[in-house]
Amino acid sequence: MKNYTLLRKYIEIRNAPIKYSVKFLIGISLIVVIVCICFLWGRTVGWYNDGYVVDNEVWGNLGDFVGGMFGPLLTFITIFFMWWTITEQQAQMKKSTKLTARLQKRQERIDNENRQIQEAFENEIQARQEAMAEMQRFNDLFFSMLELYNSRVNDLHVSLPMSGFSYSDASFSSALALKEYTGKEFFSALMRKMKEDSKIRERYSTSKSDTSRAFGTIYNRYSIELSVYFRTVYRIFDFIFQSEIPEKEKVRYVKIMRAQLTRGELFFLHYNASSRIGARMSEYVVMYRLTKHLPIFDHLEFKWLTSRFKRDPQEKIEGLNIALYQITEKIIDIIQGRISLTGNSYFIDDSTRYKIQIIHPVPSVISIVLRVYPKRHNMLKELKGFVDFKEEEFHWMLKNFLRCVFRDTSFNILNPNIRISKPKSVSSLLAYDNYTAHTAVAWNPDGEPLILTHPYWD
Repeated sequence: MKNYTLLRKYIEIRNAPIKYSVKFLIGISLIVVIVCICFLWGRTVGWYNDGYVVDNEVWGNLGDFVGGMFGPLLTFITIFFMWWTITEQQAQMKKSTKLTARLQKRQERIDNENRQIQEAFENEIQARQEAMAEMQRFNDLFFSMLELYNSRVNDLHVSLPMSGFSYSDASFSSALALKEYTGKEFFSALMRKMKEDSKIRERYSTSKSDTSRAFGTIYNRYSIELSVYFRTVYRIFDFIFQSEIPEKEKVRYVKIMRAQLTRGELFFLHYNASSRIGARMSEYVVMYRLTKHLPIFDHLEFKWLTSRFKRDPQEKIEGLNIALYQITEKIIDIIQGRISLTGNSYFIDDSTRYKIQIIHPVPSVISIVLRVYPKRHNMLKELKGFVDFKEEEFHWMLKNFLRCVFRDTSFNILNPNIRISKPKSVSSLLAYDNYTAHTAVAWNPDGEPLILTHPYWD
């Protein structure tokens, strides 16, 4: 609308001289009309009758007088109007020039804005095209590396005694006792061998040292196969990390790769990252939570606890693995703020013999309370293994569960100064029920918030 108003003013100024010229012509016409009226009036009064005698001398003097008086006046008026017309034309020309300049500047500004919009649009298209091209290059290379990974895994093979036999068993020939394991079964077989060969240690730290030595022995014996495998997996995650694709796309590709890893692979990735040779890999294991699906009781450090089970040990182990995984995920949700605690606590199952309570009063402290109600029946199949535990075994499990979750699975990267308290028991006798509560606490003495995941990952 403003542009149209400005243009209208411009047209009016351009047409102004014509408008004033028309006014001048109208004035001259009025003068002519007055003269004509006087002429007609003269005829009426008899100026032009036959009896009327014209005094030429008088009229001549009158004509000279009128000519002398009005001639210069008319000349002055004519000159004045010419000067006034020229002045008006110049003024209108200046206004016209200013308006023309304003219109030109405005048009230039509009052209610049249109040019900038066009350039931004073209840049956006180019950026999207480059991003799509980069994404396509990344996608092609990623799946090429994934194909290489599968090829490396398929080439793995090992001959080991079947479960229940050993190399020294004299009852069977080596040909009958040995079995060839290839591909992903390679890791499952080696994991079974490490579990069978590991010693039962009540002290968690002693068991951890034994486990490190056991992994070193396995790695040295199968270094050719394992080193190639670990390097391939490391390069895939390093490639994802170093790429310039969006973070949400990295999540998608990491999950694609993480879905390829079997339980045995997670087992060896964990112990490789725990060792000196896998120090660089440990950063990606923590950042991308590569071992989030490795069960707690698959850690060899928990062999002493699993040896407590009297009947159906594998069923009890798998059930507790599910329960402890759920507890770990709840702890992560609480620390990340995805669960709002009521009264600083969160209960897992409220109607069975065992009740697990998570307390998070401040960001630097978290505790687990396991309440045991002897008079109640156990309603959860996952907690069936708790029936075989004694009080000191509950203490051992709570303390080392927190140690594994907050320290060992993150290789002291996320919570380097964390402390785990020695569990305590409190008995409560009520009129209608009684229970024993076992408590273990993890905290950062420097007051720093507890961390369980990389900020960008679940």
